[in-house]
Amino acid sequence: SNNKSDLQSNNGVFVYCNKALQGNNFSVSLSGLEAETMYYYSAFVYVNDKEFKFGGIESFTTKEKGTLIGEWECVNAVLKHDDDPSGGEDSPEKGQIWVFADNELTVDGKAYTYQLSGSKLTTNYAELYNSKYFKVDNLTKKNMTLSVSYIDETKVGNTTITVIMYFDRITK
Repeated sequence: SNNKSDLQSNNGVFVYCNKALQGNNFSVSLSGLEAETMYYYSAFVYVNDKEFKFGGIESFTTKEKGTLIGEWECVNAVLKHDDDPSGGEDSPEKGQIWVFADNELTVDGKAYTYQLSGSKLTTNYAELYNSKYFKVDNLTKKNMTLSVSYIDETKVGNTTITVIMYFDRITK
């Protein structure tokens, strides 16, 4: 909850770990959280099908809210093949400047339309990668990470290629 008193009265939203517990470690995934917001949580167990036991109340703050509007420099770009996921080679996107206006993305002097919705940056520029969108892996006021995957058809077979681009904001 974003209200500590909810947890103090055991009225927060319950999120369950659906995986087998390994030692004392477990994890849960959360979605739909507000940016730049402090949330409180408490681990709990259900004992003998009759009683909850709660741990101490802890907190975390979600990342700052980012916006695309402005100039971004691709400071690193890596190309990975699915047959060698640990590797990665430099990709030519490194050094590109992407300029986002209200509904327009400009890359290398060419303008493209775009729409940001959740973790998808839908743009006709992604068609160069045989995709409809870039996945937004990270977006803050200062940094952005985008990725796009496509199938490379060769005489030997198909391989999935993923391009991961790391951006730093130049201007707002």
